[in-house]
Parts: sequence; structure tokens; C-alpha cells
Amino acid sequence: MARIIDYPRTPSHFPSYVSPNLWEELEQKGVFPHCKVLADHMPFNQNASGDWYSTLKSRYDSTVRALGPFAGDLFLFVHITSSLQSVKEDLAPLYPGLEDPDAEKRQGVEKVLALLDVHKARFSTEGEALPHGWISPKLLALRNLLQKQDINTFRGMVFAAERQIATTISLLIPRLGLPGIKVGPLVGHGQKVCSEPTQIGMKGMSFRAQENIVEDFRRGRLNLLIATSVAEEGLDFPLCSFVCRFDPPKTLPQYIQSRGRARQAGSSFIIMLEEGPTPERGKVEMLQIGEGLAKNIYGQKMDRLEDNSLDDDLAVDVDDFPEDRLVIEKTGASLTPADAISLLNNLCSLIPHDLHTRPLVPKYKIDPMTFRCEVILPSALPVPRDQLLYHSTPSRSKRAAKRSAAFNAVKGLYCLEVFDDYLLPIRRGKGDTVEDVDGKLPIDISSIEPLMEVLVHDAWGDVWESTSPLFFHTISIAGQGGMAVVCAQRLRSYEGNMMARKELMDVRLSDGVLLELEQEEKLERMVLMDKFTKQVIKVAITRKGLTEKSSVFLVPLDPAGFPDWDAMNHSTCTPASTNWRAIYPSESPDIIISLKNESKPSRLVASRPDLVAAECVAKDPYLSKIVAYNTDRGIDLPEDDLVYQCRPLLQMTSTEFRDPNRQKSTLWSEQDIFLPQSLCRWMNMSHDTISFFSLLPPLTHLLSSVYRARILLQKLKTPRLDLDRTIEAFTLPSANASFNNQRLETLGDSFLKVATTIHVYNRFPFKHEGQLSYLRQNSVCNRYLLGRGHVLDLPSFMTIEPNSQRTWRLTTKNTTRIQGEWLVKRTIPRRSVQDCMEALIGAAWLSGGEVMALDVGTKLGLCFGGIKSWQDRYTSVRMDVDQSSPFPALEESLGYQFKNKSLLVEAVTHPSFAHGGASYQRLEFLGDAILDFVTMDYFFNNYPTATSAQLSRARARCVCNPTLAAIATKKLAAHKVLFSDSISLIKDMSETARMFASMEFTEIVDDLWRLDAPKALGDVVEALLGAVFVDSNWEYSVVKRVVIHLLDEVLGYVHPDMPMDPTSEFLLWVAKRKCTEVTFRKDSSSPEIAPRKDQVSVVVHGVDVGSPTIIKPKTTPALGRAMASSNARQLLEDPTSEFFFDKLCTCTIEEKERNPELYQAAIDLTSDEADINLETVEGFATASQDLLIREATNVESTDLVEEVSDPDERDSDSDDTVVYP
Repeated sequence: MARIIDYPRTPSHFPSYVSPNLWEELEQKGVFPHCKVLADHMPFNQNASGDWYSTLKSRYDSTVRALGPFAGDLFLFVHITSSLQSVKEDLAPLYPGLEDPDAEKRQGVEKVLALLDVHKARFSTEGEALPHGWISPKLLALRNLLQKQDINTFRGMVFAAERQIATTISLLIPRLGLPGIKVGPLVGHGQKVCSEPTQIGMKGMSFRAQENIVEDFRRGRLNLLIATSVAEEGLDFPLCSFVCRFDPPKTLPQYIQSRGRARQAGSSFIIMLEEGPTPERGKVEMLQIGEGLAKNIYGQKMDRLEDNSLDDDLAVDVDDFPEDRLVIEKTGASLTPADAISLLNNLCSLIPHDLHTRPLVPKYKIDPMTFRCEVILPSALPVPRDQLLYHSTPSRSKRAAKRSAAFNAVKGLYCLEVFDDYLLPIRRGKGDTVEDVDGKLPIDISSIEPLMEVLVHDAWGDVWESTSPLFFHTISIAGQGGMAVVCAQRLRSYEGNMMARKELMDVRLSDGVLLELEQEEKLERMVLMDKFTKQVIKVAITRKGLTEKSSVFLVPLDPAGFPDWDAMNHSTCTPASTNWRAIYPSESPDIIISLKNESKPSRLVASRPDLVAAECVAKDPYLSKIVAYNTDRGIDLPEDDLVYQCRPLLQMTSTEFRDPNRQKSTLWSEQDIFLPQSLCRWMNMSHDTISFFSLLPPLTHLLSSVYRARILLQKLKTPRLDLDRTIEAFTLPSANASFNNQRLETLGDSFLKVATTIHVYNRFPFKHEGQLSYLRQNSVCNRYLLGRGHVLDLPSFMTIEPNSQRTWRLTTKNTTRIQGEWLVKRTIPRRSVQDCMEALIGAAWLSGGEVMALDVGTKLGLCFGGIKSWQDRYTSVRMDVDQSSPFPALEESLGYQFKNKSLLVEAVTHPSFAHGGASYQRLEFLGDAILDFVTMDYFFNNYPTATSAQLSRARARCVCNPTLAAIATKKLAAHKVLFSDSISLIKDMSETARMFASMEFTEIVDDLWRLDAPKALGDVVEALLGAVFVDSNWEYSVVKRVVIHLLDEVLGYVHPDMPMDPTSEFLLWVAKRKCTEVTFRKDSSSPEIAPRKDQVSVVVHGVDVGSPTIIKPKTTPALGRAMASSNARQLLEDPTSEFFFDKLCTCTIEEKERNPELYQAAIDLTSDEADINLETVEGFATASQDLLIREATNVESTDLVEEVSDPDERDSDSDDTVVYP
């Protein structure tokens, strides 16, 4: 990766520099702008108007900006002097006695040379070191970099964009105080050339001068070259220790080729950028992204991407042919023929291929007589077949012809949108800087914090706000009515059910009716309802009671169906009494009593005259303390005190409304207590009132969830979506309910993948698998979903309020009204946004299948291609006239007869056989998503109690490569029919088939992580499934039947409780110990086998744990990591081992608490699990913390043995006494 060096902006004025400067002096002396000698002999291209003065002024100003005023004057001095010397040489010779035909011109030349001669000493290259005030900050930064180099081993190159900048730097280096630096320029030929490097100015270098400079650099006579693009590629240079882009690169080939010059051990590659946000900085950042993505794909080949076998002449400079330059106005990116060949090679390198397939390259054909070239591009490129051939313009050499053809090809591909506006292949990368499948730009999520402070829709509102209306809603539960819910929100009627006291109870809520009260009366009535509600809540739900104002009231109704003000007034005025004469306990079965000093209620069962009060007190320590306390104050227990047999009330604090296992089965205790009458009071409330109020926690939780779900469905215009499923989709794990959105999220994630895959597959029929994968990933990654969900304000519909608590919080705290909507403040994790989006898609699939899921996904702004079903959307498959099958046995094993036999042939054609044509890769891309969804759909429906983590692990065992390879060989014999040109692949497939032939599927599933098989075998199974899906006219039920048929033995054995693979177990093991200094490392066991890496080690705090695990050639990195994880964990868990984990881990307590949280906060912005590199400390920590979160909260947890890619391969916490309504 390049090191960025920032430098300050060049000032507009240099006060310490001589005045006037050389340009100003020449203007004052009349040389500029009307000197005819210069006008006729400027050795560089003039601008469109032919104004040599403006052109020279532009070059001069550019030099001053880059290097400072002295450098500008030096360039001017050298350039004009050299040009006028050339003019003098072309003048007619002088003969005595004859008239000079060039007298006027000679006089003009001598006049200007005399003016310049005055400054000759100042511009000498052997003078004293230049003052800092004469030099630009950019040049000073370069000088500082060169001063830090070890001159004994130094060999460097500095790249400048303009020829005069390069030549002027080479003249300035001797005057920058850099002893030991021996410098020379290397620039292109240009229209006029110069053989003396110190006199080039804006001229080009001759062939001989170029050869001399290159030879001097190779032999060490020079150790620093100041070069233009001519030195980026095509010339053989020694390894450099220092490479600097004085001007930033504009294209990926420029970036890669110049960086490739820094190949000496310990070398540095530097890009100089002006401080602050600039277009150049953004461009370099994009190129760094491009390099990072390319590095995993073309690896060591990045530095030598141009095939020079047809080149026989030295490279020319990009300045030499301005007419052959493509400049993208939007970004400033430019392209010359010199860049084009590398750019095409880069593009072709992105076409996916495995170890058994040769990389695809452009093919050039050159006519040696006419120097005309045609380039034929691989047919696997994402363009129509008639856009694969390009020709050169008339050229002067084979090199020029080849470059011209490549240049025309790149221009054509840019018009076809194969290259983007930075002239990078369109797959620019993942994350928040690229468009989705439909071309929509990403949404900026940089301001979204990991824990979001959001406003959530509130079902109740604030009745205490002066302008708030009051609505009452009659309510009946399990047939018991006579009560009403009063709040500031008009709720819609609801008929449903809820689980309470382990019984399924019908719930009936009426439409809200406005309570028409005058303001003074309204306030009086609200105080009464508030007092009554709090009074019963303190008895039936929580002893602590409410301290804030209630936002919802539960009130009794009078016979007319309106709030019973008299009953509430009577209850609140006389909440309890010790006047036992007012009631007749022996005759009333509905008396509620409590001790005088507390509010714990009990229901009177019977009067017990047969019991002695003193004896009952003696048996109860609590009563004994009360009596002792009273005795100390002169209040004795009467000897004839009556004893009541009572049944204590069990307070119902849980808001759970689905799971009976989280509820109490009865309102009253099964164990009676005995209380003396003198210690008690009777309470002015009925058994029915307490019973109804005990249902208030689950009731309000249910109605609040229903309210939010209904608003969401109304906003999305999806009224047919199942209401209960919608509630589940927006209930977060932190709500601690018996259900949450994680199972639905896992199902929805799979549908999101398959729906997006189908859309991108059909929308881009010419894009290869790699490009399709990146397009899809940009449309399903966490960042993308977070942005879409944020725009739709999905957090405002989420339920996060914890369940099963003791302190009532149904109050107006944190409630506000915005544009007529009642909202309440909540803290919600950022990652919940994407989870809820996927869960809602899962709910839609369960509610209405494909059509409803497509409808909901489209309304969420996802790339599903519209709401039409796949069958109605895409063209039907044609029936082949020839009904004979090329592979009848294969079709029989599949259980499917193809209508279009060409799809079957395509599905069994390996890329090595296709020679750039149609292979199974696109179908495999489609089949992978289908297989993923069908298996998840199967496990979701067959294991209703499995967590999302268990579902994902079960699915991973079914879709991993060893399982599919076993199906390919044991059930389909696909290895016998696969078209392949790779002998090594055929051999590997045969060996794998023999291995699997002796194994049962149960053995294979149990030992998956130990098994290795060619990826092509798994790919062909997925390709066949993709072909079935297309051939069946996109009928999901058909392809599902085929998948279940193929996987029947596997599905019959795999279950959600199966253990993790060793890598995942090790990641989880490390995460639980909160260490973030663990990683895998791959390297070579000996220099002889490099660059192949044949061993994997586990590294903890920089220490290799045990011996490296040796892996055989072609063994997948996942298998190597699994073996290393298993071996390392044994040592790390052994207290007697020198590698005992507690000895190696030096993380402080503060680090163990802080670091995991940092990685966890970043997990939800990870674009893809494939982006996680387990061979970096950051990647390992991210993966392990992600796995820990998923396991702890039942979030999707995939088997990392299959899902985490290898860099060397390609594929608010609430108090536990808080209740929210």
C-alpha cells in the first residue's frame, strides 16, 4: 500500500525571491509576448489558437506551482536558451562581404541570449544550496524524503506528470543539499528532441539519450531517475528502494506499474498529495481500493501486466501524442495508448478462474508489413459478442499498433460501461462508494452511531398535554369486560389473542371514542383516572407503584358503557379500611385484605375462629416482628383476635404475551397464610378489578406492538402481510421476549440473496460471475441495508422494550409529539436496522410466498427487479426440437428432464473447456443462491424451535463444498460428464470420487472439516440447480423438489444441534476470553516452494503457538485453518504448556473491556463476511466478536469454515427492574 505524504499548498507569493522574476523581466524588456523568433521556434505543441505565449505561460505557471519561483525561472532559462541555440544553429552562415539573410533573426536571438546570460550564474547547477524561500513546500517535502534515505543502498525513481517538471527537478537536485544523490531525467521523445539531458526543457529525449540514462541507472552511475510515464512500464530497471509519485497517478495501471518499481526488500512507495480534501486525494483513495481488490485476484502478476513480446521500440512519453489521450471530464482520469494494454490485462484478470483454468487474456494480431493490429477480447467479458473486436489506427511500429488497438478497445469498453469514470473496471469494490444493481447511489451512513438515539412510535401519547384529546376503548379479555383503556391516541379496533396465565385469551379492543370534557373537568377526571390506575397497579403489579404521570389509564365502565367516575372516586377516596363492621367477611367471597403497614394483597378464603391469633403469630417470623413492634408502643394483640385464612396475590409483572413457559398459571398463591384481624385492613377493590389489571403488562405490550406494526404496514402499503409475523420481525433480541426477529432475519437474508441474484443474473446477461457477485454484494451488504432502512425510518417501528420486569414505566417520560405523531425516545443498536429489513422479508415469504416477498422487498427499496413473479417477469425457456438428451443418466439422477438441453450442457462445462465462452460459472452463481434459500426454508419450517445460529450451521453443512462434491460423485456421477481441458482437475475429481465411494453421507457430514474436494464438483451441482431453475421457467417449487431430492440423505441426518467446525469453535473460544491479539498466519516452509504457502500457524500476541500445521498442495485454506485451530487450542488450554493462553495473553483488564466493543461496533458495517481477513489481527477480532454476538443473541452464525474467505484465494442496557409498554 502506498504511503501518503501531505504537503502544504504552494503560496501565491514568495516574498524572499528576487524581483522581478525572469518572466517579468522578459516582459518588461519586450521579449514577451511579441518576440517573433520565439513564436516561430517554440519546440512544443501550441494550443488550439496557436498562441505560443499562452502555452509557454501555462507550462511556466505549472512549474512554479509545483516547484517554486526559482524552478520556474530555471525552466524558462533552460528552455529558451536551448531553443535559441537551436535557432542559431539553423541560421545561414556568415560570409565576408555578403549580406546576412538572417540578420534580423540573428539580432533578435543575440539580444535575448544576452539578456539571459546575465542570469547564467544564478541558474548554475553547481551553486550553493537554494534558500527555502525560493522552493515550493512540495519540493521541500521531496527533499526531506530523499535526505532520510540510506545513500549506500539507495536506488530511486520519482514520477512527474509533465516533462518540464521532471527535467527541472533533475536540475534542482544538486542544489537541494543532497550529497550522494546522482540524478538524471528520463522523458519521452516529443516532436523535437535533445541529446543533452541538462538542456531538454520542454523538448523530448532522443533515443540515444534515453538509452544512455537507462544504462547509467542500471550500472549504478545514477541512483535517482526523475521520470515521466515513459518509465512506468516496458523498460527493464533494477529493483528500487524508493519510488515516489511526485504527481499522483490518474489510472490504476499507472498506480500499479509505478508501485511495481519498488520491489527491493524494505522499499517504500510514496504518493505526494496537497493537504486537505482535493479531487486528487479522492482519486488516489479510489485507486488504493482498486489495488486492494486487485491484489487478491492477480497477486504477484500486478507488477507485470503488459505483455511486451510484440514490442521492439523504446516507450514514448504520454506528452508525445496529445491527440491520443482520453480524458474523463467528470473525474479527470486520463488514458493514453501507453496505459491501455495494462488496463485490458487488468480487466481480463478479473474474469474468475480456478487453479485448473488458464487466465484469459486479450489476443493481438499484427500485420508486420502495415503495422496494423487487431485485438480480440475474451468472450467472457460483459459485452455483446459483436463488441469483442477492435482495430488500431495507422501506426509507425508494432508497439504503437498494439497500443492503438488496446486504446481503441478501452475507449469502446468505457462507452459500454465496462470501465467507470476512473477508468477502473466496474466492480470498484464493496461498501458505501458504489451503486447497487439498479444503479442507485449509496446512502451516506457515516453519521449513524452504533447505538442510535431514535424516536419510536408510541401507542399511548401524553394525555397530560393541554391540547391532547382523550379516547377510551372498551376492552374484553377472555370474555371478561366492563373495563376501558384511556389514552391520548385513537387506536383502531383489534381482535386477536394473547397468552396470559398460561392460557390463550381472546382480546377484543373497540375503536377509540372521544371523551368530550371541558378543560377544567378534563383535568379533574384525568387526575381521578391516574390515581385509580396507580392505586390498582400498586396492588396488582408492582409494590413500588408509579411515580411519573401515567400515559394510559385502565378504568371501569358504568352500565351505559362510559367511565364509571363514581366507582373510581369511591375507590380512591376510601382505598382501604379497618372498619370490619362495614363488611361481612363470612358472607363475602370477594374481599381483598392486606396488613396495615403494606400493600401486599391477599384474597380472603375463610374466617377461622378455631385458630388462636397468638399461635399463628408465633409461627410466622414476619408477623412476630410486627406484633413486637406494636407491643413496644403499647398496642397489644387482643386475646380473642379473629384469624383470617388468606391466599396471597402473585403479582403479574411479565409483559410476555406469547410463551406460556414465561408466565404464572394462576393469580393467587397455592399456599395460604393466616392473619389476625387486628393487624389487617380490607381494600376497596374487587377480585375482578385486580384480575383485569394483572393482565395490563402483556396487554399494553401487545397493543403497542400491534400499533407499530399497523403503522408500518400502512406506510409500506402491504396490508396483507401477517400482523403477528410483522410484530415478530420488528421485535429486537434485547426486548428479552420469548420471540424476536432473528429466525425471520435468517430466512429473509436467504431470500434477499436469491431475489437479488435472480435480478442481477437477468439484468446483466453478459457479465461474468465475479462482476455479478460484486453487484449483488453491493445490494445486500449491511451498509446498503442500513442506508435503505435509515431512509425509511424503520427504527421508529421497532420494539426494544424489555420483558418480564418489576418496575412499571407506562408513563409520559420521554414522550413527544411531532407533526401529530406521538413518539417516545429509545436507544436502539444500529445493526437492528438491517436485521429488521431481512426479518420483514422473511415474514413476507411466510405470509404470501414469492409474490409477497418480492412486493415487500421492492417497497423497502431493494433490488428485486419489481413485484412481478419470476415466472411472469422472464422469458419462457424454448423447447429444443431435438428431444434426445446428451446426458440421460444425469437427468434421471437429477429427477428432472431439461426442455432446453443447451442449459444442461452449459451447466457441465468447466471454464477450462469453454476457452472464454459459456461455462457453468453464471449458472453456478444462480444455483448457489437457490440452494442456500431452499435449505434454509427447509430447516426453518422443520425445526420451529431452532435458533437462527442453529439454522445457519445446519444449512452450512448442507451447502459446503465437501457435501456438494459428495452429491456430485455419489448421486450424479458428474465427474464423468464434466467437460474439462485440465488433466489435473480430472485426476483430482477421480481421486475424490474414489474417496467418497467408501463413505456414507453420515460420515461425510460428521467429518466435513477434514475433507477436501475440488471446488469444481460443488460448482457443477450448483450450476445444475441454476439450470433447472431457468429451464423450469423460474418455478421455485420445481427447483425446490430437485434440491430436496438431491439432499435427501443429508437433510435426513443434519440437525440444528450439530457442533461447530474447529475454526468457528476456536474463534468463539478466543472471543469469550476478550483477547483481540490473535490471528492466523500462512507462510512457506522453505524458500524453494515460495510463493506457495504450505503451512498455517496460530499467533497469539506475536507468539507462534506450537509448530505450524503443514497443508498439502491444493488443500483449501479453510481446511488448513481448521487443522491449525484444533492443534493450537489443545496447547492453549493446557496449563502445563508453555503456550497456555493465560501466559501468552497480556491484554489488560481495560483492553479486554474496551477492544471487543470497538470491533463489535464495526461489525454491522462490514460489507461481507468475505471481506474479513483472518490473517490480520483486526479481521480475526472482528470475526470472533461477530460470532460471539450471533451466538449470544441468536443472530445468524454461519460456519466460518466455508464462509470466511482467504486472502490468497478467490471466492441500551436497561435496568432489570424496568418495564416498557
